[in-house]
Amino acid sequence: ICLGEMPLVIGFQEVTPMLAPLLFPQMSDLGYKVLNQPGLNSYGVAIALHSTCTVVSSGFLEFRDSIMGRGLLWIHFRVDNVEILFSTTHLESFVPRFQGKKYDGAKEREAQVKQIETFCSKYIEKNPNLEAFILTGDLNWDDQSKKNLDKPLLSVLDKTEWKDAWLELKPGDDGYTYDAKESPMLGGYLRRRFDRCVATGTGNYSFSSAHLVGKEPLEGLIWQKQQQFGKKGKSVPVLPSDHYGLHVTLSHTNKDNED
Repeated sequence: ICLGEMPLVIGFQEVTPMLAPLLFPQMSDLGYKVLNQPGLNSYGVAIALHSTCTVVSSGFLEFRDSIMGRGLLWIHFRVDNVEILFSTTHLESFVPRFQGKKYDGAKEREAQVKQIETFCSKYIEKNPNLEAFILTGDLNWDDQSKKNLDKPLLSVLDKTEWKDAWLELKPGDDGYTYDAKESPMLGGYLRRRFDRCVATGTGNYSFSSAHLVGKEPLEGLIWQKQQQFGKKGKSVPVLPSDHYGLHVTLSHTNKDNED
């Protein structure tokens, strides 16, 4: 999907125990070191770091406010004498019925973002050589509808100055990473920019490109989709995921090197 550009680092979400044994060896063969959260579950996260980078430190931050075992996977790495703190996460999900009532996860997502920002601030303070902290992932963030479940993300991240790659580079473009109207795998009307890439501490760096990937069906693959309410199932093309991926480039403001 994007390996032709050989990104330095990739964040994965919903890395299931069934997928991991297939994905990780392939990434290793392509020259990536793979880090995953402890005890992978259906919503596990992982990071692939290219072999040209050196790992300084890594870890997994468990969220205090989660009933779903969610957390932040992070890796502090060095490349060309530049140090970056990269992270990926899958924030709390919406559940139509949980213990007899609707669980929208909005309060939990806000608390999780606050916990991430506190971790980030403390880590940067202890590691002044860091050039940037990058947060990526399926944030399940709903701030694009008439009845927003969530506050604008950058208003919640209020301790330091954060930049959203898509808003910086594509103002006015909805950038839906979950698009039930357009994706043949889904069907429906829900359209949201659930997946984000935001960064802070990027004084010498800026976002230089951002685009969606994984929008084209995989050649030769068909899925028999079951319809609701007794409707007959139908064959639909298979995309890499029900979400589109987000490919972002962070470039040095005074150099040609890109991370």
